[in-house]
Amino acid sequence: MNRYLLFFLVLTSLSTTAEGRPDFFPLTQADPDSMARQLLYRWNEAHNTKDLAVFSDVFGTDLIFYDMRLSNEDCVARKKDLFETYPAFYQEIKDPVSVFKKSETEISCTFTKRVNTGKKWKEYPSYLLFISTPLGWKISIEGDEITDRNLAKMRAKKNGEVFERVRGDFNGDGIKEYMWLEPQEMDFDIYDCGNKCHAYIYFSSPLFPKIRVENCRFGTPDNLGDLDGDGADEVGNLPGWLTSCWRRYRVWTFRDGAWHMPVGEISVHCNLWEDTPVPISKHKTKKGYVNISYCTHEDDIMIRKKVVQLK
Repeated sequence: MNRYLLFFLVLTSLSTTAEGRPDFFPLTQADPDSMARQLLYRWNEAHNTKDLAVFSDVFGTDLIFYDMRLSNEDCVARKKDLFETYPAFYQEIKDPVSVFKKSETEISCTFTKRVNTGKKWKEYPSYLLFISTPLGWKISIEGDEITDRNLAKMRAKKNGEVFERVRGDFNGDGIKEYMWLEPQEMDFDIYDCGNKCHAYIYFSSPLFPKIRVENCRFGTPDNLGDLDGDGADEVGNLPGWLTSCWRRYRVWTFRDGAWHMPVGEISVHCNLWEDTPVPISKHKTKKGYVNISYCTHEDDIMIRKKVVQLK
């Protein structure tokens, strides 16, 4: 097992003190807060009793396990590796525990855990996402912010170049991810880039497919916040290029497992982006509408404003 990942698995498990362990009783959908806390403490207790059968039961058929999509069996095997490497492993849950109900079938739980591998205690912000299945509520995502940050840092790097990472909750499940923009590699003149005149926006979680950005050689994606009120942050990008002051700012929202553009491309000129680098913002009073600044070329470069309904 990769020792780097194993190290961060140590930093990502959780437990309560002996005095704070709850009695377990059948889970119900009527009280999502109690359900999430019961599953959380059961998952946590399994770390301290080293009970692999519990992990097999509480994990879904497959899940996002520290930013990797793995099967139930693979996740249980990694827990087994963890306990064999650190026999004295122990963890505690530290109050408060926050529960967020995204929908009737998805509930996230965020918390701070104290971890001890036999030497000293360390604290790590962590999270679980539970989904409702025909077999009951199961864990579909397990992770922590320390591992997320370090894995994203490793991935957002190419040929020694480190790309700026931007954090956000892009599907509204209460768990934050990272994104970064990565251009295509080229060994020829950038002004004649052939079929590689684009870049990709990548995400730390495999839940999100990459976004292709046309006519872009550098830049940093923008977290636009929740423009449409659905609880998820939208993504924006001003493509970087080496010629012309004209650009087309693009916006994406994540819906039904794919990226969509809720507004058309926004024509912007460097006269605008020097003062207003992000030309779109949420309307203060009209839900589902945004304010847009854009440029037109008449006798001169003109900056216009309009209010647009999101699609």
